[in-house]
Amino acid sequence: MVGFSSATVLTFDEFVDSNPYDTIYPEVYDGYGGLDWNNFNVIHEDRYTYENGYQYANVSGTNSVFNYFDRTAVISNSTFDFNGAYFTSAWTSVNILTITGSFNGSQLYSEQFRLSNTTATWFDVNFFGVDELSFSTVGSHFAMDNFTYNETAPVPEPATVLLMGAGLLGLMGYNRKRFSKKS
Repeated sequence: MVGFSSATVLTFDEFVDSNPYDTIYPEVYDGYGGLDWNNFNVIHEDRYTYENGYQYANVSGTNSVFNYFDRTAVISNSTFDFNGAYFTSAWTSVNILTITGSFNGSQLYSEQFRLSNTTATWFDVNFFGVDELSFSTVGSHFAMDNFTYNETAPVPEPATVLLMGAGLLGLMGYNRKRFSKKS
């Protein structure tokens, strides 16, 4: 795993099943971790008493998230770098997860990962400068934990150019004034 100095790691352990009859699988709410979430639900490791990939998905704490009803799941917001996460297949022994990273509606990245339902695997995804991630599988759920990302600060290029231009104009004015005094 690559180390990221200011990475945010989302463990989903802040979600609590207060009443399992009310909300069996709470939705990950928009704003969690500073991101917007669509088709992600939280599952507690003790939800299933028999062996499955959900149990192995929890690499920290007791919760992980999954794509409920095998729907495409999406994470979006302002620009960020997706470093990676731990993934498992929920039910099938082999599952292919496709992760797509986009910016302003244009696809920048697409990777496929082979998932197991007997162990959580860290995948270094390293999609930089995206504002949307799409997660999809064919015919089975996936589970995810320790979603790791960095917020990217906008680069103030126009201000830098203006500052440099103002500095050059100032130097030109100074030199012009200096040369006019010598004459």
